[in-house]
Amino acid sequence: MKKTVTVQVQTEIAQPVTKPGYLVEIAFSTPLRLSSRGDINWNGGVFITWGFDVQIDVDATRSALAGSVVLNNTENALGTLVLLEGVADRQIKVWQIYGDAPGLYDVVPHFFGSCDEASIDPTNGRVSISVMQSGGVTLYAPRTYITREAGFNFLPAAGTIIPWGGEQYRLEGE
Repeated sequence: MKKTVTVQVQTEIAQPVTKPGYLVEIAFSTPLRLSSRGDINWNGGVFITWGFDVQIDVDATRSALAGSVVLNNTENALGTLVLLEGVADRQIKVWQIYGDAPGLYDVVPHFFGSCDEASIDPTNGRVSISVMQSGGVTLYAPRTYITREAGFNFLPAAGTIIPWGGEQYRLEGE
């Protein structure tokens, strides 16, 4: 598929040093859209200026993209959001941009996946969100185990046989 590159992108690529900017969208209850290159209106969304680093590469143990997005925790705003809503299994999208006002087709998809976990560093004012490519690890079932610790109080005893769809399953303890 041939892609036409705009004059703005051609100008940026021709520079002696070309460092991409990033747009990040995290699917909280209200999508969080951040930009490393100033406020940007793109594809119907407003991405606000925010300090962050994107560190995504191929995880050799799983042959999938994984890494982290480390965000400034200005006035504990993101730390509070992460604690209130959590990040596990939330969709995250990262795009690369060149220049400060990308056109609709100037944005390059860099990573689409799921958030895994977050750590908050109050000393340095940063929130680090681990991310992984959707599929593989994120599609294993069950993601939540049925245990007393998870709030299930009435569990059949180990060794109980349960018929299901023409099969018989025997419950085993851990």
